[in-house]
Amino acid sequence: MLGVLKGMDYPAEQILAWAKSAHQVYAADGAARALIEAGLTPVVVGDLDSLDRAAVPQGVRVVHEPDQDTTDCDKLISLMASEGVTSFTLAGLEGDRLDHMLASLCSLVGRRMKIRVLLRRGMGWVVPCGETFRLPCQSGTRFSVLPLTLCWGVNLTNAHWPLADAELRPGLHVSISNQAGEDTQLFLAGGTALVVTDGDPGEPPNWED
Repeated sequence: MLGVLKGMDYPAEQILAWAKSAHQVYAADGAARALIEAGLTPVVVGDLDSLDRAAVPQGVRVVHEPDQDTTDCDKLISLMASEGVTSFTLAGLEGDRLDHMLASLCSLVGRRMKIRVLLRRGMGWVVPCGETFRLPCQSGTRFSVLPLTLCWGVNLTNAHWPLADAELRPGLHVSISNQAGEDTQLFLAGGTALVVTDGDPGEPPNWED
């Protein structure tokens, strides 16, 4: 499953490559425009302030959510969850609006879903508490662990700078530019973190990770 936001930093041709190979695509508001122009039929959700509904061709399902108390990213993920999606890749998170990007990151917290994020310089994974996360990258890859909430009981093994029963806190304690070893693993006793690895956005779609 692929979810697409309107952030423009990820190469458009790569988003289309992912979308064409996805089982199903959900797009938030104006993010659907390029997909529709390419002949795809995403499920469109949002308040529709960036997309003319009259211009949406037949065969494209539109879920209008006019609520202004939630973001389009909230609406996108909530719709996917309500339709039984348990794992998805998210594209278009980054863009030229820092407030939108931070709001979208907040939307990833507390979801009972496996979420992977396509970034212009790598990949991201939302790591909830109580599950061991194995970094899907080669030894020597640079990575960071960013707490989206207060994280405690943080154990990072087989990394250049390991952590043992540590506490990570937004704005205070984070793990930046670490280096992966063989079978690097992360476990959180509590909280939610985002793991970001360096990579090439030109890599072809990979639905294995």
